Amino acid sequence: MTSRHRFRFKKPISTRVKSGKKPGGQPGHKGHTLLSFPNPDVIVCPSVEKCECGGTVCVKNKYKSKQLVDIQVNLSVKEEHVSVGYCEKCGKKHEGTFSEKYVNPVNYGDSIKTIISALNTRMNLPINKISELISILTDAKIHISDGTIVNIVTDLARKADPTVKRIVEYLTKCGLLLADETGCRVNGKLD
Repeated sequence: MTSRHRFRFKKPISTRVKSGKKPGGQPGHKGHTLLSFPNPDVIVCPSVEKCECGGTVCVKNKYKSKQLVDIQVNLSVKEEHVSVGYCEKCGKKHEGTFSEKYVNPVNYGDSIKTIISALNTRMNLPINKISELISILTDAKIHISDGTIVNIVTDLARKADPTVKRIVEYLTKCGLLLADETGCRVNGKLD
């Protein structure tokens, strides 16, 4: 096919008609506000004892409250010890057996593997950015390689394989399957 016969996709033209309204929530629009949490983890009660005039402030059982909501990322390292010993009679060496998750001298736990997989497969975060984010969140205590991230995502995909196969079986048995075949542009080309 020659270049003059190639079909070119053009960026869609917006058909939106300007409304003349100001940007943001319109009058009557139900807002989305972060609601107070019923059981805060910590309650701080700074006291007001003196008025600027020098008088004592009498506090009754009334108070006003505001909350500060935050997320804490804690690095958790769990170490497992197994006994190593020798038979008193014959001198044979005996070692305990580590749990199945303790394969290498240092292993990544299920939580970090799940986060890595979600960041890559669900949030579409590139591998190098996942490595950078993990380093930032752990104060540079974890420097995970790109290869390890690929291995973690591949391993979790392999474990999900039987479930995915079952889903595909159910979908292929349906009489009607609705799918979106909209393409996307990669490096200026439609894929």
